[in-house]
Amino acid sequence: MWFAALSRAAFAALLAAALWLPAASAQTADDERALAARAYARIQPALREMMKKAYADSLASGEPSALDGCEAASKQQARADLERDTTALVLELFFSEQMQRRVEDILVDVYDAEQLRMTAEGGNAPSRPEQSAKIAGSFRELSADFLRSVSQDGRFAAAMVDAVQNARAQLARCRAEQGAG
Repeated sequence: MWFAALSRAAFAALLAAALWLPAASAQTADDERALAARAYARIQPALREMMKKAYADSLASGEPSALDGCEAASKQQARADLERDTTALVLELFFSEQMQRRVEDILVDVYDAEQLRMTAEGGNAPSRPEQSAKIAGSFRELSADFLRSVSQDGRFAAAMVDAVQNARAQLARCRAEQGAG
């Protein structure tokens, strides 16, 4: 459940970046690499905020529920714990050097130097439909790899376990209070 929500958040943020970061043809691979790094650095702060919001929204959403009372409070507690305890970790993993290099590689592969230059300088270079399709496919693959890295990170698993345990404890306390009242 949480990974599906995280997947949507990661893919949405990556796709938004892809549509925001066009690039087209270069003179040398080094020039393109430098331009891709500059383009990534330019959009990274906005991408970080988009990812943070998408992750929070994904935790707050989920399947509609008819829960109320103790169950609803327990579920809300778990979501709040996860947001508090995992957001920084998810951002750390999403913006790791390895992920940055992979995004830059995708940009160099898809866009030309002029598009990269335009983006690196703060503009919004137009992209062709085939570029949009190629980058969307690359980012789907990147998103899947990101989800694997999150699922394999012990810190994330520990935060999930803590959130579930805290929610169960809150549910038991609430039920006990209702039974005593």
